[in-house]
Amino acid sequence: MWKKVVAGIIMMIVIVISVYFTYFHHPPVEDILAANKARRSHPKDVNCCCCEQDNDGEDYGSEISPELEAKRRWEKFIVNKNLVSVGEIYTKCEGDDRIMIGQVVLLPDPQTGGVMTRTFANVTLENDVTGGEVRVTSEYNGRELYNSKWELCSAEEGLPEPHIIHCPISAGQKAYVKDLPIPSYLPKGRFYSKAWVLDTEGNTLGCSFSEFTI
Repeated sequence: MWKKVVAGIIMMIVIVISVYFTYFHHPPVEDILAANKARRSHPKDVNCCCCEQDNDGEDYGSEISPELEAKRRWEKFIVNKNLVSVGEIYTKCEGDDRIMIGQVVLLPDPQTGGVMTRTFANVTLENDVTGGEVRVTSEYNGRELYNSKWELCSAEEGLPEPHIIHCPISAGQKAYVKDLPIPSYLPKGRFYSKAWVLDTEGNTLGCSFSEFTI
């Protein structure tokens, strides 16, 4: 009888270890960064706002649009800093006239030994912002994982310091940098998220798309 019990325990241990290494044992940080560096240039539901004009980097004498100019400026920033881009931030979620205002990159996390995201955003607010909403949708391997919203002014409650949202937010040019650790308990796979910020009138202040693999 005891042999059957021991065999059952050993089998359970083997199953647990197999599940851990299959789904939760993350590759080395350098492998994660290399895999994400090779990701496609645009997340799956992001239409390229200026692909027709940006044909192999040639404009054939045409005037460069603000959309293309912003896109190239951020791409140059990524290349010069040797960063791994995993997302883009725009003035709005849809439309050929939206302008890239930021990037989301993947970096080694010196505190956890894993990886983290760092968001860079340069925003110009036409009016003071006294409130609004932050909405986020996330997917894991193509299936919905998360769909929620928060009040803008309290959206960073529970997140690591330093916080970047301090209401009211005065009009003008703003530069934001925000780090977020990626939890080690996340399973291996592909993660996709869309996040957008609305003011109290329902106007979009910014919209980000990001996609990374672990």
